Amino acid sequence: MYSQAPDNDGDGWQHTEVAPAIIVKRWETDVVFEGNPQIGLLLEVHPAFRPSFEAEIKTVVNRARLALLMPSAVLLVSFALDDPARIAIAALPDPNSKPEPPDSAL
Repeated sequence: MYSQAPDNDGDGWQHTEVAPAIIVKRWETDVVFEGNPQIGLLLEVHPAFRPSFEAEIKTVVNRARLALLMPSAVLLVSFALDDPARIAIAALPDPNSKPEPPDSAL
């Protein structure tokens, strides 16, 4: 999925792609914001029309959703086409379904 969003603040997120990503590794950063921990994730990203790549991200997660972000879980990420290292979580795994890895990961 490709999207073009306005780049009103010049942060470089004008052209992005959304892709599935598998959590390879998760670690605690010892940072807490309003009672919620910041964690680090090593992700294996599987874009539809380009080679897979690995990326690291740090994000603050609600404690109630922390169990969803375990190694082998699949989530959706959005990344900048001109710099895939600029990546953000687009959607967390659905807690009511068992996620399956993308076809290219098999």
